[in-house]
Amino acid sequence: MTAPTSFPLTDARNEMTGASALRAPSESTNDHSRKMSSASWVGIVAGAAAALTGVSLPGLPSTVNASLPVAALALVIACLASPRGSMVRFRLRALDAFLLLYVTAIALVEYFDVTYSDAAFSLSTILNLVGVLAVYFACRLVVTSANDGLRVLQGVFIAAIPVAVLGISQMLGGRQVSELLVRFTIAPGLQGRLDLGWPLRATSTLGHWTALGGYLAIAIAIGCYLIVEKSGSQLIPKPLVLGVGILFVAQVSTFTFAPILVAIVTMLYTAVQVKIRFIGLLSLVSIGGAAYLLFDEQVGDRLTSQLSSPSKDGLPPWIPETIRYRVGIWNNETVPAILDSPLFGHGANVYNRISTGTAPSTLRWPSPESEWMRTAVASGVVLAVLEVALLVYAVRKVWTASDLPGVTSFRTIGIALVGILVISSFHSHFSSGSVAMMFWMVVAVVLSTQDSLTMSGKNNYGRVS
Repeated sequence: MTAPTSFPLTDARNEMTGASALRAPSESTNDHSRKMSSASWVGIVAGAAAALTGVSLPGLPSTVNASLPVAALALVIACLASPRGSMVRFRLRALDAFLLLYVTAIALVEYFDVTYSDAAFSLSTILNLVGVLAVYFACRLVVTSANDGLRVLQGVFIAAIPVAVLGISQMLGGRQVSELLVRFTIAPGLQGRLDLGWPLRATSTLGHWTALGGYLAIAIAIGCYLIVEKSGSQLIPKPLVLGVGILFVAQVSTFTFAPILVAIVTMLYTAVQVKIRFIGLLSLVSIGGAAYLLFDEQVGDRLTSQLSSPSKDGLPPWIPETIRYRVGIWNNETVPAILDSPLFGHGANVYNRISTGTAPSTLRWPSPESEWMRTAVASGVVLAVLEVALLVYAVRKVWTASDLPGVTSFRTIGIALVGILVISSFHSHFSSGSVAMMFWMVVAVVLSTQDSLTMSGKNNYGRVS
């Protein structure tokens, strides 16, 4: 007798899958298969683009990373896969326009800063935003049904597995793997830790542990979404659970506690959603246990450093050291720099200019340790407010989409995105192209899925297969 290939669930769901319910009556089998294949390929290629934001291209400056041509390829695939005339009929939503407005505003403010100050034009910032737009509209174009959205997210999830495996290998393999990584990734932080002999943290192909932590938090949320969707067939595929487990172990290897907490909350919510039996719960515990056993010493040292540092700044002693030092940076460096040029900021590459003497004299630490502070220092308070408004609006769209019949599992992704917004108050997550790409790909899939369900005029869509 062979072992079962999936984990059983307690709640018996006999609903029809959405594959037939969402397929247009006139759509042929060949056309349907072609669309499914295109959606899967867009997901894999767009996911690869998000995974390569820290990889440098030989012979090119570090401002041009490997993700941009891959993101462009995802958009080309989506355009070629779209039925004739569909792009002309594409429905531009308010969120699409809001995102385009934000990117345009960033470019205009950057041009102003270059023209009227000592700032140099930040090509990397603009190229990162172009890459984000490419994968966003690739997903918007290729998703014309709930099944398309499912396949795009499956592709993104698959592309995240090698990133996680490399991150785990980086920690298990010691300095040798990290020394190899710094040769083809843009990873000054990792290089600094190697030079100083500090404890290493996983960066994989993204170049920084904070970027990897945010990236994996969203990838884990996608995996959890797929688990909830697959729960409609009563069995959760073991490879899917294994994949989420690999991503979580890699998450722990970053030793960045805020994204780890986001991942844990997302996984616990998923466990409640699918009402897993004992074996499923045991799997979750085993994942956490494996992560701790692999990195128990490093995790313990990190926790000790966070909770045992003496409080000399007037803040309560129970506040972790990582928050206390950020408050010091904000008070002594970031806020004075913002007040020095509150309307247009000091240019997107202001933190790269600290060593050249052309940045504000108050800035000494090479990071503001906050996404919103970074935008305010670089591009002004107005754009920082616009960024927060845009991201909150996007997350709200994901959250309310879960109220549609048949897509309640989007709430799983929504929880992770809310978590990313919260922790971006003390991490610069969206300045990382990888996190921004993952965030906007998910939003694009949800928005297009919502459009397809609304336009279909159905009241009971069932779960997608």
